Amino acid sequence: MKKSIFTVVPFLFFLSAFAQVKGTFVDERDNHKYKWVQIGNQVWMAENLAYLPSVNSWRGDMSDTEPHYYVHSYDGTDVQEAKNHFKKPFVGPKTPEWKFVVQDSVERIEISLPPTQIEFNIYYYFGVLYNWPAAMGDSVNRISSTSKVQGICPCGWHLPSDEEWNKLEKTLGANSDVEKEKIFRRGVVEELLKGQIDSVNLEKVKYEGQNSVLVEFEEAVKKEKKEIEEALKKGIKETEEALKKENKEFDVTKKVIKEFEEATKKEINGFEEAVKKEISHGFWNHSNIKNNSGFSALPAGWKLSTIRPSLGLAADFWSSTDANKGKAWNREILNGNVSGVYRTKQEKENGFSIRCIKD
Repeated sequence: MKKSIFTVVPFLFFLSAFAQVKGTFVDERDNHKYKWVQIGNQVWMAENLAYLPSVNSWRGDMSDTEPHYYVHSYDGTDVQEAKNHFKKPFVGPKTPEWKFVVQDSVERIEISLPPTQIEFNIYYYFGVLYNWPAAMGDSVNRISSTSKVQGICPCGWHLPSDEEWNKLEKTLGANSDVEKEKIFRRGVVEELLKGQIDSVNLEKVKYEGQNSVLVEFEEAVKKEKKEIEEALKKGIKETEEALKKENKEFDVTKKVIKEFEEATKKEINGFEEAVKKEISHGFWNHSNIKNNSGFSALPAGWKLSTIRPSLGLAADFWSSTDANKGKAWNREILNGNVSGVYRTKQEKENGFSIRCIKD
């Protein structure tokens, strides 16, 4: 009997650790709605923090003492403009190869689109990148304290400590004795990654040819309509007489244009659905994405002094734990077939994502 008890209990713990108890809450500061998920006995935000009280230029000066807020690759200081900034990830979904073919009773039109990288609304999909002073808020000078640090997080939530990240990793299957100085945690990453994107908002993506295709079709419709009308004016009398003899309605223009527009709409809808499908596959190149935890990490990249492309390359998250002068602990997941999470000391001037944890 003892043997069966000790085999069942860990199994029940495993189930409880991965059962997705989840919900949503609203940050009263800006009315931004967030998803949350319970993992073990911790409750984590299931998406990156996006609170943006101000914004710093991507190519501007960096600081390890003053709060800086970044939207990846946005060069400017206008918050609303930053929230509408689009960028192609270094790694990410592409549009499918596509050929539009619209055939009506008068004309056949073909437009081909090669595969192209899709641009995303960075703020909408990936949130904000914060340097450590911005992440810590008024608690930035409270270096050695073990108490919870709210920092930039909403009321009722706080910036996770290094120990709270350790606890998450243990819950998800890392070594039960995660050493504090250990750099690489195996067997965790596949449970943290966001694979399928649940809902794709095409207003928040752009792709090459998106607008030009619509314009080309619109121009083609106008051109065809004009040609038909001119032809009708030219031979309207004899056409009317011929149709009357056969008791047919004289409604050629309306019929042809409607036919063409319906075919066009069908083709465009088909392409948009194909784009949605590609986007829904997600941003990670990992071969074994599970996300059983519901943590849903996305590769929002980083802000470093080098300004090199990073969107789509990795997910980096701050902790509230100071490492030494000028550095603090973080967590990093690289985009590729990497089987673990990195725990590293990072310069406090760097910009990383934030996942808040409930008090």
